Amino acid sequence: MLDALSALWLRGLTHVRAPGSGDLKAARQQISASRLHEVAACASTGTGKRLLGIIPTLEIGGAERQMCLAMKALDMKGYVLGLACFNLVGPFVAHLPRNLLLYDLVKRTRWSAPLLVYRLRSILREFKPDILLMSSEYAALIAWLACISWAGRPSLVLRKECPVSRSRSNEKMRSVKLIIDRLVLRRMDAIIAPSQGIAEELRGHGLIPRGMLVVIPNAVDSELTSDPIAGTGEMASGPGRRVLVGIGRFIPMKGFDILVRAVSLLPRDSFELRLIGDGPERPRLEALVKVLGLQDHVRFFGLREDPIPMLKGTWVGIVPSAYEGFGNVIVELFSLGVPVIAFDVEHGPRELIRNGENGMLVRERSEWALAEVILSICEDPGRRNRLGVCARSDVLMKYSLTLAADLYDNCFAELRRCSSSNNQAAN
Repeated sequence: MLDALSALWLRGLTHVRAPGSGDLKAARQQISASRLHEVAACASTGTGKRLLGIIPTLEIGGAERQMCLAMKALDMKGYVLGLACFNLVGPFVAHLPRNLLLYDLVKRTRWSAPLLVYRLRSILREFKPDILLMSSEYAALIAWLACISWAGRPSLVLRKECPVSRSRSNEKMRSVKLIIDRLVLRRMDAIIAPSQGIAEELRGHGLIPRGMLVVIPNAVDSELTSDPIAGTGEMASGPGRRVLVGIGRFIPMKGFDILVRAVSLLPRDSFELRLIGDGPERPRLEALVKVLGLQDHVRFFGLREDPIPMLKGTWVGIVPSAYEGFGNVIVELFSLGVPVIAFDVEHGPRELIRNGENGMLVRERSEWALAEVILSICEDPGRRNRLGVCARSDVLMKYSLTLAADLYDNCFAELRRCSSSNNQAAN
């Protein structure tokens, strides 16, 4: 058993293609033999808390960041962890716990599903997880197929990041994919929603899993945000300018065009907008900045693996999205003591922001309404600081990694109890 696990682990490492993968492989290979014996012992006795995460890649993204944080949280609770990626690529590989076992399913084309199922099933036989934690409906589909006709299969848990009403937006064959998604959702033993709004949508659409529907808010690693005041040289602004920050993928629903237009309505010597991210809308946003004559007032910083250092020293963060399942950037800004202005939309902004206490909600989704609220906060430093202090306090109480670890552990403990009761009933 130990030899088989070692072989699988090393085989996965040979497929690491992230930047600096040579250093990463060397670091992973320093894992102690005792840890491998521990994994093998847990697999043979069935007494360990063994969890395998399944995710397409570890490229930069909200779901990928939250999977890494979930692994870190569960490592704090003593779980034996593995992570299987359809393609083991992306900078977040380096953010995983050192004693986590990595597997690469080596997806080559969109038609690789049968091979993904076969390879995952082989890993499951060796690792023998108690729980599978998936980051998307497609990952959940592959996991479910791999577990068909498997006696004593692990509990299937899906993190549902996107609102049901927005799932598969603008994708080809959307109706077919949604039918498959509904089939898979109903076969999960638990679904974890990051917000109450997503949980309510699941209930409203009748997509209740066989077991549990649990709300576990997305977390922030407080170790990365321990200094809520310091700024960085890269983010230094002109004298007397308030730094406004927008961060996210540049796609239409994120509303960065509204933000740029709102900034054009502000006194130009008083504000500077920093846009952190990338996406298909970037050329259009850059053209809009040029048309509005904002070249000296709007800066593009591109996609960042870790945006938090870039956010320090920000005066106010702005989230102009049409909707958010949760809104990771909101709590990331909160963790730095930065208040957030967002439109009053479902689900994350409306749940995370308490209007006038830790940020501001704008009811009318227009550049004029947004500019008015930005100006009101920036002209009142005392109010801005009070909002920031409250925002920072909210993160420490509601969105810390320690709290997430407790919530995950409680959820999985309940799954183990239910599984044990079902097994006893069957016997």
